[in-house]
Amino acid sequence: MVRALRDRAADLRRSFEAVHAVEDRWYARQPPYDPDETLDLMAAWVRAQLARIGAEKLVIGVSGGVDSSLALVVSALAAPGDVIAYLLPSDSDPADADDGRALCALYDVAVREVDLGAPVQATLRALGDDDPAPLLRGNLASRLRTAVLYHEAARHGALVMGTGDLDEAYIGYSCKGAAADLHPITGLHKDEVRAVLHAALAPKDPALAERLAGRPASPGYWPGQDAEQELGLRYAQIGAALDVILDSCVIEQEGVVPRESTLDVRIALARHGVSEAELLAVTALVERGYHKAFASPALHRPERLDNDQAPLSPDPEES
Repeated sequence: MVRALRDRAADLRRSFEAVHAVEDRWYARQPPYDPDETLDLMAAWVRAQLARIGAEKLVIGVSGGVDSSLALVVSALAAPGDVIAYLLPSDSDPADADDGRALCALYDVAVREVDLGAPVQATLRALGDDDPAPLLRGNLASRLRTAVLYHEAARHGALVMGTGDLDEAYIGYSCKGAAADLHPITGLHKDEVRAVLHAALAPKDPALAERLAGRPASPGYWPGQDAEQELGLRYAQIGAALDVILDSCVIEQEGVVPRESTLDVRIALARHGVSEAELLAVTALVERGYHKAFASPALHRPERLDNDQAPLSPDPEES
């Protein structure tokens, strides 16, 4: 029995070898990142994950926003001909869907459209919430989008692609209950997402590249919704402050804690051009959104507390 467990663990480690090879190249880079290399590595990582898992197809929700647009490009490069994109509007700006269609056509990606306005309204009526706050309605639509994507992924034997960037992941600027199987762009700041997307699209359609890469960030819950206005910070400020935190601090459930001395934090502030006020503001966002970015609190079964946990010995009959 012990040998069987060890053999299975060894097989699993081998299945990750191609994934780790790509990740080693990814983490060996130094900023500023080359957009073409970055795009190639993200696509290679998705291909390696598909091979490891034994899947071929990808499904992705496309909104016309900068993050989902880059995730769509990565998907199309990683699995050409095996991507299904879904436009899932609900009281969204029609221009978003137009750009989503144009991007899918540019990369020859099959696209399906399902208007979630009526299902969202029917759910609200069933709950007796006839006049919800716009954010509540938007969050419900986001969760229904996730349900649709996972239903379709199960139907087609596919994986769901995530569309969140580093900045929004770390500060928890997301709808809890939204989920994905692969998160290929979570290592990029919003400004880096824009740069990679523009570099990918400009040779194919310069006008679409300018429009998508330059679009104000928005969850798209209602026309005119602006993420930076809601956050009270520009994404450039959030990204720079997060670099300070990642350079000099540890993010824990109890808060963001400096690794060493105050001097290290001040050096990082100067290196990244971040003010103390900006750092504190972003730290507050990270701490408030910790349960989204990392894990919701869970009361797990305790592990053994003794310190003599030697590796398992072979079964006598297998020695």
